Amino acid sequence: MEVNNVESQMHHWQVEDAKHFDYSPRALWLRAIVLGGLEGLVFSAVTMMGIGMLKEEDNKVKLITSFLGLASGAFNVAIAEFVSVYTQYDIMRFQLERNIRMGKGDQKAGLIPSPIVIAVAASVAYFVGGTVPVLGGGFIRESKWRSFIATIVASSCMIAVGTIGAGVGNSPVARSCVRVLFGGWVMISIGWGKNYILRYIGV
Repeated sequence: MEVNNVESQMHHWQVEDAKHFDYSPRALWLRAIVLGGLEGLVFSAVTMMGIGMLKEEDNKVKLITSFLGLASGAFNVAIAEFVSVYTQYDIMRFQLERNIRMGKGDQKAGLIPSPIVIAVAASVAYFVGGTVPVLGGGFIRESKWRSFIATIVASSCMIAVGTIGAGVGNSPVARSCVRVLFGGWVMISIGWGKNYILRYIGV
């Protein structure tokens, strides 16, 4: 009877552990993916809006310009993420070593992020996310339609990024989508405004 009670209690704990899964270790690399993807989408949308400033309207020039910008941006995001995450990595690693020396155990070992993994995740998300609006609007010669299509495609991808982020992190989907979409629109508006001002003053 006592054995059955113990087994029943263990089963109860296992069910509770499954219900209370800790999603926090996913937060850092998920943040990098959302950040990289959002910045790539915004860059491509703004590029499609401002590409008409070029004298040459050939599709090849548009695509080459856009993909060179995406490659450069992906490297920049990777370096920025690596440097910033490595700072956190050092702090957490040395704190873990202090905990071990003080006899507090190594229970936090699994929470230490990998700066390389985070950098690669952000870089890939930037390039892949930015490729979609380029392919959506890069072959359209008319500037207004190109900007419109690129913005619609980028907005759809932002909603997808918000949905994926909420699903992986088990957070509210609607809130995540609205946050990513609103932030992306603000960033696109700022970029579009900069392009408009530069075109207006003839730079």
